[in-house]
Amino acid sequence: MTVEASEHESGSHSGSSADERRVEELFRQLDVNRDGRIDIHDLSEALRRLKVPQLPGHAQVCSFYPGTLI
Repeated sequence: MTVEASEHESGSHSGSSADERRVEELFRQLDVNRDGRIDIHDLSEALRRLKVPQLPGHAQVCSFYPGTLI
């Protein structure tokens, strides 16, 4: 699965602007290659930078649809 950035829709959800800023900052940290999407490669690199232990073979890239990673 790939997570993509979406355009901000003012008033479309309940949440504080502080929460929005935290989520946006987290997204920026996880989007390692700055393509506006978080894929398994971005997530793996971000976890490595945070020194979170990773077990080889536990995260896999599977393509079910062209251009879509799950």
